[in-house]
Amino acid sequence: MTSRQISLGLDLTYAPSIITTQQPTGGELDSLFEAMYDDHFGGQPSVAPRTVLAAQAPQNIKEAMTDPAWIESMQDELLSFKRLDIWVLVPAPDNITPLTLKHTLKEDVYVCQPEGFIDVDHPSHVYKLKKALYGLKQEPRAWYDEWSTLLLQNHLFKGTIDPMLFIRCFDDDILVVHVYVDDIIFGSTQPRYTQLFSDYMKSRFEMSMMEEMTFFLGLHVNQSPYGIFINQTNYVLEILKKYGMETYDPVGTPMEIKDKLDLDQNGTLVDATKYPSMIGALMYLTSSRPNIIHATCLFARYQAKPIKKQLKEVKRIFCYL
Repeated sequence: MTSRQISLGLDLTYAPSIITTQQPTGGELDSLFEAMYDDHFGGQPSVAPRTVLAAQAPQNIKEAMTDPAWIESMQDELLSFKRLDIWVLVPAPDNITPLTLKHTLKEDVYVCQPEGFIDVDHPSHVYKLKKALYGLKQEPRAWYDEWSTLLLQNHLFKGTIDPMLFIRCFDDDILVVHVYVDDIIFGSTQPRYTQLFSDYMKSRFEMSMMEEMTFFLGLHVNQSPYGIFINQTNYVLEILKKYGMETYDPVGTPMEIKDKLDLDQNGTLVDATKYPSMIGALMYLTSSRPNIIHATCLFARYQAKPIKKQLKEVKRIFCYL
């Protein structure tokens, strides 16, 4: 199975079409997924994102405004908002507090003008969003509505266990599409279907094509003739640093040999937010490290009122990593 990954731009530009419901032939499949630039767009819509190279990313707007590269990047982003008709500058409405912070919104949302880019003619105006902006709680749902509508119209069916998974069968072959907000990975047992789907998506969206998937949501993927191998090495380093354990000595097992935890909850209570956070970080890691599943699930039972001895055992799992 071949797989690829794409990351979308700021806006959706497809126009839904009516598609027949019978099983398509090879020629019909080509027509269905062919890019139709001349008829609908008149050119290649894909735009590679700007990459800003810096020794360290700014931590706030004040730091960003001292770096010409970041200023240029922010200007480009705001210009793309204007080009894609994301928002419109309007007088601030009464009794509504604008957000300090694409996809169609079902309610009116107002945001403040970005710091450092205030309109000199209308400094007190705010932006009224026409489409969902990154950072809004409505944004993931808006993206999902757009995605599911498009994919279902093209005869993919939604997974019953994972609603973010879409599948389409072609006789002896299969096309699988998985969506995460505005990122998508897809693959097929037939490389031709992978390319056709890629062309089809580029004709509907402004997006960046990442080619064969090598990294997705903290998961490294290595595809070779010998198989598909995954690891989360970078993620492990990140969580060790997050919890201040990158200098701890490693251990050979995730739990003490013949270790037993009793139900005795007498002990010093620990941070009731840090403990569940550490458990959650380990749970996400179990997809590529099944050898920590038992220990992680065992100590996950004590998240309500964790005590010091249980935190010590959780830290041991981190040392094992």
